[in-house]
Amino acid sequence: MQPVGLDRAPWKTATPVRDIFREAFERVGLPYYSPHSLRKTLGALGERMCQNAEQLKAWSQNLGHDSVMTTLTSYGATPPTRLPC
Repeated sequence: MQPVGLDRAPWKTATPVRDIFREAFERVGLPYYSPHSLRKTLGALGERMCQNAEQLKAWSQNLGHDSVMTTLTSYGATPPTRLPC
């Protein structure tokens, strides 16, 4: 019997994960969104949900970031509609 699942060899590019996302979105009839757009969404959600620095740090680590500043600077841009006047 042959093993079924993902190959343990690391990917050299992000193309395989993009292909997985593309196929998954097509199967459910939704427009394609890149894996990076999911990370941006999770970054924005973390900004709203985390109530203290410890929670934000944990959220950032779960996104694979060593530093919470990576999360805040890469995914933390506040939309103009939320900026004070």
